[in-house]
Amino acid sequence: MLLACTTATGIRAQSTGSAAESTHINFSAPQRPSAPALVRYGKWVALGGAAGLGIMAHSRNQDAEATYQALQDRCDGLPTACTVGAGGPYTDPVSEGLYTETRRLDRQASRLLIGAEVALAASAVGFVWELMHRQDLPPKIPFEPRVDAGISATRVGVTVRF
Repeated sequence: MLLACTTATGIRAQSTGSAAESTHINFSAPQRPSAPALVRYGKWVALGGAAGLGIMAHSRNQDAEATYQALQDRCDGLPTACTVGAGGPYTDPVSEGLYTETRRLDRQASRLLIGAEVALAASAVGFVWELMHRQDLPPKIPFEPRVDAGISATRVGVTVRF
């Protein structure tokens, strides 16, 4: 009680304006600037990009699977076409072409998938950033009650910020 009276007296003592001047203290939180357009719209662009890249990666992977299945069918139907030479490539140029195409499509699918993951991470960062910097947060409480419990006494106080 004494602390509240002292604080109120201190507030009145600091006010040196005329009676016409308003001594109202605004305890509401200051307005935060809105999220930059880059974050506000970029998170959606990144999310769309992640979806698009993921679909493209899936398509390339399906193409690679089909090409590899064609290579396997060729090897099952014509085992001599799948002999591997001394240096590692297939001796049959058609089988080697199918194998090379399979590897190329797999690499493309991997790169597209990595791009989709990066875009998804960027989108998630945008969503989290915007949540952390929202304007409609509740106002901060202008005082903090404080209770310190000791062995022989308990102290109660209030901190008022201006």
